Amino acid sequence: MKNMKKKILIVDDEGMIRELVQCILEKAGYECRTSQNGKEALDIIAGGFDPDLVITDVIMPILDGVGLAHQLRNKNMDVPILFVSGDLGSHNLGDLQEFSSHLLPKPFVPVTLTHMVGYVLSVQPQQVKPAETHDKVQTVPV
Repeated sequence: MKNMKKKILIVDDEGMIRELVQCILEKAGYECRTSQNGKEALDIIAGGFDPDLVITDVIMPILDGVGLAHQLRNKNMDVPILFVSGDLGSHNLGDLQEFSSHLLPKPFVPVTLTHMVGYVLSVQPQQVKPAETHDKVQTVPV
C-alpha cells in the first residue's frame, strides 16, 4: 500500500480558500475532503474519512480551529494539524502550541502550501519541536 494517497481534511469557512487549497493539494497528489467549520469536519471524520492531516483555519463560526483540535484530541485522534490564519495578531498562539501544531500564515503561495504539507506529513509527532518564532508555534520552514 505504499502508493496510497495521503488524505487531507481542509477546514475553512471561506469557500474560495477551501477550493483553492483543495485544487493545489489534489494536483500535488493528495486526496482531499473539505468542510466549512469544525463541526462539519467532525461529521466527515465520524462518517469514515480518516485524514492523515487536518488543515484548519483558526477563526470560523460554529466550531473554530482550536475547538476542532480539542475535539480531535478528546477523541484520541493524534492527526497532525496545520493551522492557517490571515490575522496572526489576534490569536493566542499558545493555544496552537498545545497541539504541537504548525502554522501557515495567509496569504500563501501554492509552493509554500505544498512544501508545508509535505513537511508536516513527514514529521513524526515526537519529532515536532516548536520554532523560536511566533511564540513557539511551528511555521513553514524555508
